[in-house]
Amino acid sequence: MALGAMSENSNMKNVKIVPVGLNYFDREQFRSEVIAEFGKPFEVPTEWAKLFKTNKREATEKLLMEIESRMKSVTLTAPSFLELRSVHFVRKLYVPFGAKLSPLEYSELCKRFLKGYDKLKEMEETKMAMMEINKYTRELESVGISDHEVKEMTFTYAWMLKNTLIYVLLFHMFLLLALPGILILAPFGYIIQKKAEKERLAV
Repeated sequence: MALGAMSENSNMKNVKIVPVGLNYFDREQFRSEVIAEFGKPFEVPTEWAKLFKTNKREATEKLLMEIESRMKSVTLTAPSFLELRSVHFVRKLYVPFGAKLSPLEYSELCKRFLKGYDKLKEMEETKMAMMEINKYTRELESVGISDHEVKEMTFTYAWMLKNTLIYVLLFHMFLLLALPGILILAPFGYIIQKKAEKERLAV
């Protein structure tokens, strides 16, 4: 499609293809965990579009080989979702604060961590570290925050008191806003429930 569009429209800009690597775990299970890795956009060369006019097979093979190579660069493998997520977490810790890496560099770094983990995963120190990382990520999920938010938090008494008061006030404000709707709809809900129960017993 990319080569066909470029060969037919010489004035159009070169098509860019973004490689995406998907890592599924328990694929048969509905809404199972997945990690997506995005690579650097690849711009289809104009020369390949010109070649497509005279030799479609050769131009298509070149493009498919390039796409395959870039897909492999962003497809990461690990025995389980927890292990892959933990490697992602360790990768974040390894990158110095303020450093900006390209998607390809991030992907390459994660690959190297996975290779290292595969060689060291049977060591007791590695197992303990993975357990601690999994415990930490579960704690983050339970309170609904991410790791980068923890770095920016200042857990002082004044901060906790201020946030507690704000959330209590917001809760009461939203409760007051919802109260008219609850009072109006509650009788309808009660009537519908009674009728449904009556119909169920009659069947």
